[in-house]
Amino acid sequence: MRLSEMGLESVTLACLHRGGINTTYRLLEQTYRELIWHSEITPEALYDLLRALRRHGMRLKPAPRGTERSVNERNLEVFRLRVVEGHTLKDVGEQVGIGHERVRQILAGYFGLRGIPPAVKARPHRTENQSPPPDCGQVGHAVQQLRAAKGLTIEQLADAIDMSTEQLARIEDGLRDPAWTTLSRLAIALDTTAALLVYAIEVEPTGRAHA
Repeated sequence: MRLSEMGLESVTLACLHRGGINTTYRLLEQTYRELIWHSEITPEALYDLLRALRRHGMRLKPAPRGTERSVNERNLEVFRLRVVEGHTLKDVGEQVGIGHERVRQILAGYFGLRGIPPAVKARPHRTENQSPPPDCGQVGHAVQQLRAAKGLTIEQLADAIDMSTEQLARIEDGLRDPAWTTLSRLAIALDTTAALLVYAIEVEPTGRAHA
């Protein structure tokens, strides 16, 4: 089976190709731990990939010395809440109805993940000495400026992140606060990072956002 036949989102395929994973054979050589820490693969793309692997009965090892294990829906939800959404172990456990230690065991045993996921570490955290995050209008302005710098129409950017033009227009107009998953897709399409995008106050003519 080819990667293009696995039912993956276009954004996921783009992440895999950028990361040098161009075939199913190459994919099955990876471990979940390697994919989680891969610099080119976003948490959202990885979650999409995990669901596709489960649909097609494919398995990866959690780590090089690990054993392939079947991933069920609860395990996927634990992964989504912790790695994609960035919830704490306690919050994840409360949402799926298990203890936080069991959450830790699932992440380590099935996905080779120990400690804080890289995407969670990369999220900006506010401290007493930091200024508050920009409002929706500032984020929307940054998205609009970056899009213009890349020469993209709003329709082209909306298509690239699998969002309707109307929804993207509301983000650019400051009428909608985008979710972190949406910010991640926007960052990929605009060649920046979600952390920079969410704190972008000004945009240079080159299209690179800075805080």
